[in-house]
Amino acid sequence: MKIVCIGSSLVNGFPVKRSECWVSRWRSASGHEIINKGVNGSTSLDMLSRFAQDVLSHKPDMVVMMSGTNDFLLKTSDPAKVAENFIAMCDQARMHDIIPVIATSIPVDVKMAAERWAVGAGFDYPQVREDLAMLRKLLMDHAARNGISLIDFYGIYMEELKKKDASDLYIDGIHPTAGGHRILADAVQL
Repeated sequence: MKIVCIGSSLVNGFPVKRSECWVSRWRSASGHEIINKGVNGSTSLDMLSRFAQDVLSHKPDMVVMMSGTNDFLLKTSDPAKVAENFIAMCDQARMHDIIPVIATSIPVDVKMAAERWAVGAGFDYPQVREDLAMLRKLLMDHAARNGISLIDFYGIYMEELKKKDASDLYIDGIHPTAGGHRILADAVQL
């Protein structure tokens, strides 16, 4: 099966080694042909605008889409608009006989992000976390209503945070550690 994963640094694997990111680990474990189209700093609108080039041109059987964090950090979209961008990508995929799969973004660790990510940049990390939770709900509702598979990385990370310290899961409050990527890869059951 040929699969394209499209998204931001959470898909690309920044800042861990590319071989340690969840997409590479999933590729190795599954034997599928998986193309990583994660672009650091990408928003859902960026993904939508490059969907034809980064997804449709590869003629995959499936596309896994993950975004939202940069939309909310940069305040370029609200959860409803990001969900609309996902819906548009799902519709494009289906029009080209590609199975769409939505992946929710992991929650932001507010304390760690304020201490380690873009310190002094004025990001509203509590609001970003709230927006990601709302986006998760919107995407889960859309997936359930439309028979679309969803990988709930947000929920998986919330469960892991009950068992582990945030420093085991995050490099900077936004990006997963290599161990965090391993958890995400293990959760993909497609």
